[in-house]
Amino acid sequence: MGLFSSKNTARTYALFDIDSASVGGAIARIGTSDLPTIYFTARSPIQVREHEDSQDAMLRTLAEVSEQLISQGGPTLRKETGSGHIDKVIASIGAPWQLTNIRIEAIEEKKQFVFTDSILSEILRREIEVPEGYIKSTQSVIATLLNGYETPKPVGKKAIRADVYILSSLIDKVIAKNIEKALRKTYHTHALTLTAFASVSFSAFRNVYPHEKDFILLDVTGESTTIAFIQKGLLIDVVTVAHGRQDEAQGSPNNTEEQIWIDSIKNALQTAGVAHTLPPTIFLLANPDVREYLRTLINSSTIPSLWLTDDPLRIIAVSASHFSQFVRSRGVAEADLYFSLLALFVRNEQKK
Repeated sequence: MGLFSSKNTARTYALFDIDSASVGGAIARIGTSDLPTIYFTARSPIQVREHEDSQDAMLRTLAEVSEQLISQGGPTLRKETGSGHIDKVIASIGAPWQLTNIRIEAIEEKKQFVFTDSILSEILRREIEVPEGYIKSTQSVIATLLNGYETPKPVGKKAIRADVYILSSLIDKVIAKNIEKALRKTYHTHALTLTAFASVSFSAFRNVYPHEKDFILLDVTGESTTIAFIQKGLLIDVVTVAHGRQDEAQGSPNNTEEQIWIDSIKNALQTAGVAHTLPPTIFLLANPDVREYLRTLINSSTIPSLWLTDDPLRIIAVSASHFSQFVRSRGVAEADLYFSLLALFVRNEQKK
C-alpha cells in the first residue's frame, strides 16, 4: 500500500529534505507516466546562533527555505507550468530526529490460502512498540514474499506462507509537531506527509539499481551517519551512529574527529556483521564537498578489513548525475541528489 494516490495524474509537490547539517526545499511536478520534473531548489546550512539549540536552528532554517519556495519558487513554477499551486507537501527527516523500524509479519498455514486485502489490512493494523518521545509518522509495505519469493502484486494469489516486510517511520514527537506547524502555516494544506530518509533512499535505489541486490546505503550528515542494509533486494536493518562528517575536508586521516567517525562506522558494521553478511558494495551519500574525500578516507582506513575476502570493497560516491536520466531539472533547479531521491520515492509510492 502506498502513501499517496495511485491515480495517474501529475501533482505539484513541495519537497523538503531535513537533516542535521542543512534544510533543503524543492518544487517538483510528479506523476506516474512521465519523469519527475524539478523546477526550483534551495538549500541552506543549519547554523546555530548564540542562545539557540540545534532544533530551534533547524526550524528557523526550515522557515527560511520554505519562504524561498514561496517567494522565488512560486513565480518560477507559474512561468514553467502556468500555475503556482502546490498540491502536497512531503518532508523527509533524517537523523538525529527520526528512527526507522522494520518488521516482518509472517502468516503460515498447513493448506494454501488466498492472500487478500483484508489479510494485509489486518497485518498493518498490528501495533509496534514506539519509543517514548516518538510518534509513528508513516507506514508502508516494502515487500511481500509468498512461499519465499518476492511477489510485487500478492493480492489474489495463493500461498502456504506469506512474509510481509513493513517499514515504519518514527519521528521525534516535538520535532514532528513543530515541522508540521511551520509547514502548515506556510502552505495552508492538510496534504502533508512526514517520512524518514531511510525509506526514501531505499525506495529510490531499488528502482534505479534493480540488479543490485546486496548493498549498504551510508548516509553521512553533520551530526550522524545512517547505515541501511539491503539483502536480497530487501531492506533488513537500519542503524544510526551519533557521529557525522559533513564539514570541509581538512586534516589527515589521523585527525581525531575523523578517527572517531571511522571507529563508530566500523563498530556499527562489526555489530551488524554478526547478524548479517556484509554486502560487497557501499553507496556513499554525503555533501558534494566531502563525498570523494570520505570515500578515500574509508578505503584507507581499517573498515575494509571487516570484509574477509580478497575482493576489494566497492564504494560508490553517489551524486545527482547518477539519477539524471530518471529525474529532469528545469527552471532554476540545481542538481541535488536528495531531491532526486525524494522525487523518485514519491513516484514509486504513487504507483503502488
